[in-house]
Amino acid sequence: MSPPTQWSDLPVELLHLVCAKVVGTLRRTRFAAVCKSWRAAAIASRQAAPPALPWLIFSSYKNKDDGKTRRLYCPEDDEVLPIALPSEVFGGFLMGAHDGGWVATLEPNLRFAVVNLFSGIEVALSEKQRRPACIIRKVVFSEPPTSSGCFLAAITHDWGIALCRVGCPEDGWTIKQLGGAGLVDIAFYNGELYGLTGRADLVRFEIDVNTHGMAVVTGDPQWLSIRKGSSSSLGHPRYIFELHGKLTMAVRNCWSHDQRHNKELFFKVFQLADEAVASSQYNYKWGELRSLGDYALFVGHKWSKAVYVAAEERGLVQRNCIYADDVLYLASLDSHGNRAYEMQHERDSSGLPTIKSVGSRIVGGPPGGMWVLPPNF
Repeated sequence: MSPPTQWSDLPVELLHLVCAKVVGTLRRTRFAAVCKSWRAAAIASRQAAPPALPWLIFSSYKNKDDGKTRRLYCPEDDEVLPIALPSEVFGGFLMGAHDGGWVATLEPNLRFAVVNLFSGIEVALSEKQRRPACIIRKVVFSEPPTSSGCFLAAITHDWGIALCRVGCPEDGWTIKQLGGAGLVDIAFYNGELYGLTGRADLVRFEIDVNTHGMAVVTGDPQWLSIRKGSSSSLGHPRYIFELHGKLTMAVRNCWSHDQRHNKELFFKVFQLADEAVASSQYNYKWGELRSLGDYALFVGHKWSKAVYVAAEERGLVQRNCIYADDVLYLASLDSHGNRAYEMQHERDSSGLPTIKSVGSRIVGGPPGGMWVLPPNF
């Protein structure tokens, strides 16, 4: 009698066919975890899989946080799962992220690190870079941190800008003050750093390296001349990102809708465009977008990105939707912590079509989550 066939003995061609039918990063990860042959099939089929979508990592795990475990919410698969953290992230604060699972962290002793949540690989930084001379609020990356040309930019506690360059062994952080202008977000765009204020103003920083190889802001910050229109009075500018090759801003506001003072969140999106009126005193304007097209927008205090969503089914993630990181998905989970509450708005108060807000229920303070874009498994 021949021995029973093992899962690892399935033909490679069959595994490739099965893997091609597995939709969702989380499901593909589980497929790859079965055994070595399944993992090899998943890697070989990776190029045919749709790109990964962001996951939301929370700050603690059911109030039983030992500093080594956190919860991840995968909106594509509508699942919450625990994740074991690399040692560099134990007990630390998440300060920013980059595509492929990279995160910037601050340990309780204020030691700074850049590490990959999924591989555990840590980026080599100098001792001066690990010990910033300022308190950091948020970090953004100019390119993948494995590149020696990667710049790290941070908003400081007094609303200045701090810079350092990965791969420079003697490099520390250089700081540029803005003189009272409060930055709410920063983003790299076309090789330059832009900052957004709470009044929807944009400032551009030109970055270079000095004779010592350190990252510095060259010259004075350049304030863009923008006609703001309705964007300045609508609500609270919070996030800047790139969409269709242009700088784009998401503005948020909320209102109470019942006697318990539960609040609903709504967003509007504005894109930077050239001022078309020749006689105008402004060079640019914020033009409102009514649709994100084939993209979904993931916004947060530490990481924001417009992500392409393929036409095929991607679970709960839909095109033309905004997903926020601080709208208490945790408070909306069921008693088993398995599912998240979802709410959508397709029209604004005037009845016009608008971009949907997903998960837009606020019950208390923010949960301290951050979006992370995992690698393509």
